[in-house]
Amino acid sequence: MDITNILPSSMYWLLNAAPAFPVDPDKIEIITEPHYFYKTLLQKTCQAKTRITLSSLYLGSGRLEQDLVKGVEEGLAGNKDLKVLWLLDWTRGSRLPNSSRQMLLPLLKYHSCQVSLFHTPELRGLLKLLLPQRWNEVVALQHMKLYIFDDSLLISGANLSADYFSNRQDRYFLINQAPELCNFFDEVVQGNYKKYCACVEREVRSVWDDAVRRTSTRLAASGPTEDMNRRVSDQHKTRAATDTLVFPSLQMPSFNIDYDSHITERLLRSAHSGSCIHLASGYFNLTRNYMTCLLQYATAQFIILCAHPKANGFLGASGVAGAIPSAYTLLAKQFLAEVERWRQRVRVKLYEYQRLDWTFHAKGLWYSEESNSQSKTSSCSEEHSFSNVKSVEKSCSTLQAKSIETSCSSSSQSKTSSCSGEHSFSNVKSEEKSCSTLQSKFKEISYSSMQSDSRAEEYLAEHSYSDMAMGIPGSHLLPCLTLIGSPNFGWRSVHRDLESQVVLVTRNPDLQRRLQHERRQLYVRASLVHHSRTFAEPDRRVRFWVRFVVPLIKRFF
Repeated sequence: MDITNILPSSMYWLLNAAPAFPVDPDKIEIITEPHYFYKTLLQKTCQAKTRITLSSLYLGSGRLEQDLVKGVEEGLAGNKDLKVLWLLDWTRGSRLPNSSRQMLLPLLKYHSCQVSLFHTPELRGLLKLLLPQRWNEVVALQHMKLYIFDDSLLISGANLSADYFSNRQDRYFLINQAPELCNFFDEVVQGNYKKYCACVEREVRSVWDDAVRRTSTRLAASGPTEDMNRRVSDQHKTRAATDTLVFPSLQMPSFNIDYDSHITERLLRSAHSGSCIHLASGYFNLTRNYMTCLLQYATAQFIILCAHPKANGFLGASGVAGAIPSAYTLLAKQFLAEVERWRQRVRVKLYEYQRLDWTFHAKGLWYSEESNSQSKTSSCSEEHSFSNVKSVEKSCSTLQAKSIETSCSSSSQSKTSSCSGEHSFSNVKSEEKSCSTLQSKFKEISYSSMQSDSRAEEYLAEHSYSDMAMGIPGSHLLPCLTLIGSPNFGWRSVHRDLESQVVLVTRNPDLQRRLQHERRQLYVRASLVHHSRTFAEPDRRVRFWVRFVVPLIKRFF
C-alpha cells in the first residue's frame, strides 16, 4: 500500500513531524479490561528473555504488585541475559508508609537490574523543603506508562497499582514484534538516567532525531520501493507491505521537549468537516491552545468523554483532595460555557463516564472520517451523518423499545430498522434527545433494576455494543487513527509532566473494527452532559471556595 494511502489526506504532515514505524496490525492486541492488563504484564514478564523496561508513575505495594515484582526477580535469578530497567517518579515513588522504593529493594542485588527515580528539576531548594509529602507531587511528575518486554511494547495510561488491575478503567495496547519501536522507547527511558537536565534533553533529542532520519529506511524495508534512499517526507511514494504506522510522541517540559503538544495541536486543527474525533480524558482540563484549536479552527465533530464525579479517581479522598471531583465539575461547566459562547453546541458534545464502583482513567482520541469507505462495513453497514432529526429519533426509540423490552432477536431487528436513515453531522436536538433517552435507559437498567455490576455485564453480553452505543454520535464510524498513552490533554500534560504516547494510523479493516469496539466499550457507559440541566442537579453544585480556588490552581491539574 502507498504510504500516503495509509494516512488521512489532512494528516500527511505526520510524516515530517515524528518518526514512523511500520507495524503488523495482526500483532496488535487491544486490551479492554484492567484484569487482562495485569494478566498480560505477568505473562510477558515470565516470557521475557533479554529485556524488561517498566516506566510508570509509581508501583503499588499490595499482593498483586508483589507478585509482579516476584516475577521480575525470578526472571533475573534464572536468566543472566535478562536486563531490567525501572523508571518511576521520585516524589510519588517515595510516598510513605509503603513506598515503591521499598517494593523494589529485593531487585537491587541483581547487577542487571537498574532502578531510576525521576526527580523533577522544578522541585529544588526552599520549595522542596516547604512542600510536604503528596503536595510535592503537584510540581511535576514522571508520568510515562511504557512497559517493554523484549520486542513487545505495552503502552497505556495505567500505573502499576492494584486499582489499575481491577476497577479503574484505562486503555492498553500491546504491540508485538516491534523491535525498532521498542528500541526507541527503551532509549528514551534510558535517557532519563542522565545526571543533568541538559544531558537528558540532548540524549532524548538525539534519540528522536536519529529515529526521524531512519524513517525512510524503515518504510522502504517494509515493502518494495524504487529507490531505497528516497526520503518519504519529500516523495511520499514508498510502497509498503504494511497498512499500519506508529508515530511515537514525547512531552518533557522540564527539558524543553514539546513534540507531543505540537502534534496534538496540529491534529486537532487538521480535523476537517466530515470527520469525527472522539476524545477521552480521565482529568478533563484542556489547555487554552487545545481549546482554541477545538473551538475556533477545527470543523470536525467532537465527542468528548470525561469522568463523572462518581468515577473520578479522587472521589472520597481525604482533605482538600476530596474536592477535586467538584473542581473538575466546574471545569466541565466552564468548557461547555465556552462551547456555547463560540456557538459550537451542534459540533461539540461532552459525555460523562459512570460505572458502579469503578473509576475512569482512560485517555486518548479516535479519529474517523465519514468519507472513509471502510466505514460502510460497520455493524449496521449504514451511513449515519447526523442531520435527519426524525430518523434519529425514530431509530433510537425503536432500538430502545426493542432491545430492552424484547429478546435478543428483536434487538437484532431494531438494528435493521436503525439502518434505514441517513444521519448527517448537523441537527443537535435529535441527537440530544435520542442519546439521552437511550443512555438513561441503560443507566436505569445497569444501576437501578440490576443489583450488581455483574448483571449489567450480562446485559451487555446479551445486547451488542452497537445497540447500546447507537445514541453516541459517530459510533458507527471506523477509526483510522488513534492516540494512546499517558497525556490527559490538560495543563499538566503539556506544561509539567513527562508524557509519552503513540499516534497509530491504520487502514486495516480488522484493526479499525477493533478500535471501534474499544471506543464503544467506553462510550456505552456515558451520558450526555447538558449545560443547563446537569449542573443544576443538587449533587453537582460547586462550593464557593472551590469556585474561588480553581482559577488559581487549574494549571496544576
